[in-house]
Amino acid sequence: MVDLQNPAVTHHAILIGINSYNDKPLDGCVRDVEEIKKYLEKKSSSIHIDMFTAPSNNDPGLTKQEDPETLPTYENVTNAIGRTIGTGNRGDYVYIHFSGHGTRGTPSSEFSNRSTGDLALVLLSSTKDNGVRYLWGSRLAFSIKAMVDKGLVVTLVLDCCFAATVYRRDDPNLRCLQFDPKVDSMYPSDNLSRGPDPGDITLTDRDSSMLPNWLVNPNCYAILAACGPHESAVERNFNNGPKHGALSYFLLTTLKRYDAIETAHSDIYKTICILFSEYRLRQHPILYGNRSQGFLGFTSSQFNSTIPILQRDDGRLELQAGLAHGILEGDNFALWPSVSSRSEKGTLVVSKVVHAGGLVSNLERLETSYDRPRTGWIATALTRNSLKQFPIGLHSSLRNKHKLTKELQRRSLEVSIAADNNCSFHIVINDNGNYEILDGSKRVINLPILLPNGTEDNKVCDILEHLASYNLVQELVNSIENSSFRECFQAQLINCNGKHFDPGVLIDIKQGQSSKFNFELQVKNKGAGNIYVYVYNLGPYKQVQNILCGTYEVVYGVNCAASLTPIFRKKLKTTIPSEMIEKGHTYCEDVIKVFITSQPASFDIFELGKIGSELRQKRSTTRTGQDDSLCSSHWSTLNFYIRTSV
Repeated sequence: MVDLQNPAVTHHAILIGINSYNDKPLDGCVRDVEEIKKYLEKKSSSIHIDMFTAPSNNDPGLTKQEDPETLPTYENVTNAIGRTIGTGNRGDYVYIHFSGHGTRGTPSSEFSNRSTGDLALVLLSSTKDNGVRYLWGSRLAFSIKAMVDKGLVVTLVLDCCFAATVYRRDDPNLRCLQFDPKVDSMYPSDNLSRGPDPGDITLTDRDSSMLPNWLVNPNCYAILAACGPHESAVERNFNNGPKHGALSYFLLTTLKRYDAIETAHSDIYKTICILFSEYRLRQHPILYGNRSQGFLGFTSSQFNSTIPILQRDDGRLELQAGLAHGILEGDNFALWPSVSSRSEKGTLVVSKVVHAGGLVSNLERLETSYDRPRTGWIATALTRNSLKQFPIGLHSSLRNKHKLTKELQRRSLEVSIAADNNCSFHIVINDNGNYEILDGSKRVINLPILLPNGTEDNKVCDILEHLASYNLVQELVNSIENSSFRECFQAQLINCNGKHFDPGVLIDIKQGQSSKFNFELQVKNKGAGNIYVYVYNLGPYKQVQNILCGTYEVVYGVNCAASLTPIFRKKLKTTIPSEMIEKGHTYCEDVIKVFITSQPASFDIFELGKIGSELRQKRSTTRTGQDDSLCSSHWSTLNFYIRTSV
């Protein structure tokens, strides 16, 4: 037994499984949480578990609950959450798992997501008629915020969906219920919590931030949702066994396969997505919050740039990244059976990209080995040809230029020792004997770190690789973009005065202490199909950060659902970092980079921490796998340039 217990912390789990809904009862929810409970108890003899289940009368092997305190009612669940907040101490770990129906209400507040509506979990009411009561996502977000504010580390798994408003299908295997206004009207006080004020929540480590009404500060929590708000979560029989929710089944399979109790959520999520593809389920899980956080709170300091592999029916190996991720034909990758096996000898297979599509690429093995890559393997880049478009100029006076050349070329960077004005960056020794990095115009780049002459070559090369990677993200465009796809959406920034700005122009914004937000991003879908939006901040310290705090946002096609608008809106705020103000800077510049795709994807491979920090390009990139690999992979990028001044 690998005990989770640490003398200094406590582990809490709240497990909720509901089969016995009056309307559209389910089969696998109670089994989901019972299996999760067995797994947790096997891993720890001391974890405190609150389990609330409601089997149906005809569930084989499941005992009908008689104790009213163990029923998954709104009161029992919220009381358990409240107890955990009250008794938890800083550093404690909290795991919450919900298997049941979700629902979606119409947008109710200024901060509601107009494209998705307000989301809720469907719990039981405490009335004798076994009715239901909605636990709104905003109410749950406030509870998570209270846990995070107290120093608890939270993992929330939602094996349900919220798409009943979109998909009006009479399928007993779907975990979503049609929103019932009568249920909502029975509990008017619940409606008061449907519109949290994100302006009261501060994201201290982001110079540009935005907050969905679902979410809170992402540093100490992770949310794994079964699917996007436009999709259906299913339960089914797997491997001729009893029914389970797909997310719960694949989560447990992943945890057991890799003994992944200390594996980062990003790696668990990656494996789950590939399993969905392998089983051909048209369901795409989403991960919100801290992707580097370990399951059940174990922190992971090992960030990695792995990309999942999918084996198609014809035997082709498909890398789940493409041109939109800076992948080019001729890039080499090392393939591994799993994240944990990268340190093992004899399991590496070298391959090359032979065709780069928009969001996925085809691989070809370069060597024959006993191991044959297949679905579930991962890839790490050995060469990145896209970085060669940012050549490095080394001044002739550098005594270690040959060693620097070797290190830079190992990072796929082009090097020029001659006086070449076409270089993106130059490295020289200044009058004080320190390294200086210049831009293409040979102006000193303002870096928050010093590079004395004794700086290790690896560190200098790491910084240059960081700068080239940052430029790659900023300058990335689709040179073969489909014009009809580009015409199906419109993206703009809107300032506090209501003025609209198109991409590509410089927007001047005054930093205001009293204003909760100083502009709004708006993406309008003008086509019939769904589009997927990803938003990144390219900040003044050369950081690239996901400011959605989630994998993506979906914007429905026109006329997809009468109650929802085909418009994605998010309020944002930019600020000048305090370190820059202390150094006398009166303004800073950010780039809001927006990716838009026709299929779910992920662009985490581009994430960079502030230059010189430990977090470099060590994030994982994941995709959920598509039925038609290289087809319909439309993508586009947009840049909004923002200058914030005092």
